[in-house]
Amino acid sequence: MKTIKVRCIKGFSGFFINLFALLFSGISWGHLAGWASAWNTIYIRKDKIGDTKLIAHELCHIHQMNTHGKFKFMLLYAIEQCKVGYRNNKYEVEARAARLQNFLGIYKVEGYL
Repeated sequence: MKTIKVRCIKGFSGFFINLFALLFSGISWGHLAGWASAWNTIYIRKDKIGDTKLIAHELCHIHQMNTHGKFKFMLLYAIEQCKVGYRNNKYEVEARAARLQNFLGIYKVEGYL
């Protein structure tokens, strides 16, 4: 079972996570609720700690990366984003439908849950 860490978006890393979201997703500065890194870590805003729906959403993105391969997923995600935008991106649609129970037995989540 793969361990996934949940961390709070803050400080230096928070700056770069928000910059990435602004540039690549069009999400306004400071409005990013969570982000799944390619290194099996989920970053969430302090006010979203304990939000299991958000953690499931980001966990789904980690599962997508692990299924397709990290760099291939990033490329597929970017192509989809250019074609249909954030809201209709099939990877986002799948992540919005995700629930924590979908990943029981696959991942062990450590951190703010």
